[in-house]
Amino acid sequence: MRAFLRTTAFALLVPFAALGAQATSSKPATDPYLVRALRVLKTAPVVDGHNDLPWRIREDTVHPMDVEAYDLRKRTPGMTDLARLKQGHVGGQFWSIYIPGEPTDKAYAKKGDVASLPGYARVQMEEIDIARRVIAKYPEFQWALTADAIRSNFKKGTVASLLGLEGGHAIENSLSLLRLYYDMGARYMTLTHNANVGWADSGTDDPDADELTDVLVSIGGGGLIAGVAAALRALRPGVRIWGVETEGAEAMTQALAAGGPVQVGLSSLVSTLCAPAASQLTYEHVAALVHEVLVVPDREAVRGTLDLADHAKVWAEPAAGCLLPAARQVLERVGDDARLGLVVCGGNATTRDVMSWAERFGLR
Repeated sequence: MRAFLRTTAFALLVPFAALGAQATSSKPATDPYLVRALRVLKTAPVVDGHNDLPWRIREDTVHPMDVEAYDLRKRTPGMTDLARLKQGHVGGQFWSIYIPGEPTDKAYAKKGDVASLPGYARVQMEEIDIARRVIAKYPEFQWALTADAIRSNFKKGTVASLLGLEGGHAIENSLSLLRLYYDMGARYMTLTHNANVGWADSGTDDPDADELTDVLVSIGGGGLIAGVAAALRALRPGVRIWGVETEGAEAMTQALAAGGPVQVGLSSLVSTLCAPAASQLTYEHVAALVHEVLVVPDREAVRGTLDLADHAKVWAEPAAGCLLPAARQVLERVGDDARLGLVVCGGNATTRDVMSWAERFGLR
């Protein structure tokens, strides 16, 4: 069987600057919601998933790449300094070590006659160097490469620091580079930035993939598939959207059978798909835009999770693992020439959880 899989990454950024500004006001907070938020912030660290300070220092128009000159103890021309980090109650920071995805970017210009035209690695190492020097310069920042270390730093009042790779182009299709960047402090890598790579397309580049014929999306309450279906059908009216539920979490299947949302019993171990009912809005979207909703057993959803880990090196929960057995059903129905896209998301299951389920179903 021949099928085509593309993966898409989504990022959600939540600003805390406005909250921080109010939090550090000399006047005591009186708004009950703000009081509650400040109480939570005293016990749980805000972990900022993306901060472009290393690139801002690199591109500074007065002192480019000069960590010493870009003084975070003063108000900086960029978005980050120590005072604003404190105002925002930042307890953990992923310092973005972004590099451009286009090889023609000025960052990759030759550096003297002795240097050949550089690839991504040189600029990536320069970004890592800037980030590491920033962390080393300020005692307010401390390396924290595990969840436990982040919690420990939060208790001490320091900003736990990690690195984030912006775009899979940075590893140049080399797992050796990925391992080395991990050793240097990188703890996430986005699949793409503004350019395609060989194994994922960017939303801001021309698609390398052939036209998809079918897209599979798991269904909890139905919000995700409603949005995906509306967007894809607007762009590609001929694409078939398939929903996937697990046995014992069939709110949308039963809604479609009944002609509207109904309360359903829940017994699936895939808790993130266990909505007691679909909403009227998501039901209407699915009824109008989705080709069919497939249902798979929990056992096959867990097997799909193991297959994603073993073969795609992607860690996902059974809410995403259920897409693989459903994809096999789609291929059986529409033929091996179908080109499938799976919306794989969610990692809300520990290795212990998955191994326990695998043992229960005799999969390990």
